[in-house]
Amino acid sequence: MFFNYRAFIEEAEKKGESFIADYKRCYGEQIYAPLKEQPWYVDYAKKFDILQGYAVPASIEGNFDWDILQQITNSSFSSTVEIEPGSEPNQFEMTIWVENGGITVAKRVSELWIFQVHRLFEIYITEQMNLQYLIFTDKNEAAAIMQRRKVQLVGWSQKIKAKQIQDLGFL
Repeated sequence: MFFNYRAFIEEAEKKGESFIADYKRCYGEQIYAPLKEQPWYVDYAKKFDILQGYAVPASIEGNFDWDILQQITNSSFSSTVEIEPGSEPNQFEMTIWVENGGITVAKRVSELWIFQVHRLFEIYITEQMNLQYLIFTDKNEAAAIMQRRKVQLVGWSQKIKAKQIQDLGFL
């Protein structure tokens, strides 16, 4: 069960989800292009370097594009990602931290169920589409979003560099 971006968009459209109508007003039929051709992915999410070797659930390893999940998770303003040594050599754990209503929840990607991974794709794509709509429609919001995007990118780059230094045995 791969995540099907087009099916997600069509289902959300059938449900009358407002983020679909908003995005379509700005980008028209572009909404139906593949995920990797969406403005928010091209201009932002794909800039997050992919750190190879993170643990994923063995039972669903071939079911998702884990590189895209890593990129959209790291590009999210609603989550924090930490990387930790894994149980296998040359492997690490990617932990996603989310705060909701004052409660912080942490989940290791390797421990997620298939429906949870699928839902993460939906949540993070919806978030990015909403932010892209704001960039298109509100100059003040656009400036704040672009600044936050820079912070996210720098933060992830620093985590990658720290992991590389750790892998070399200097930390």
